[in-house]
Amino acid sequence: MGVGAGHAAADRVRPPGASADAHRFHDREHLGSPATTLTTHARDITAAIEYGGLTEVVLVAHSYGGAPATIAAGTIPERLARVVYLAALLPEQGKSLFDITPAPVVEAITRTGL
Repeated sequence: MGVGAGHAAADRVRPPGASADAHRFHDREHLGSPATTLTTHARDITAAIEYGGLTEVVLVAHSYGGAPATIAAGTIPERLARVVYLAALLPEQGKSLFDITPAPVVEAITRTGL
């Protein structure tokens, strides 16, 4: 299962005989609102795994996806084989995403209002 990864990437990392499914949650951005949070994204990941009845999942997180993937992994560890962080944020206990994001990126986000 990939967060932010395309189907071609999922096909490249899939071992022989295993299935791979790339969930690209940015495809759901039209469902976002000011009430959408990091927790919302973590719940989306958890729901996709649970409703799919998936086990032994290799959860691949890219970029921002590392944050909600970490939360999801803590919620459903029994369904995961491992979590792979691919150029992803790796949250740290007690720190916000802005705390672990490089200053120029934070400045760009706050300047554009993203």
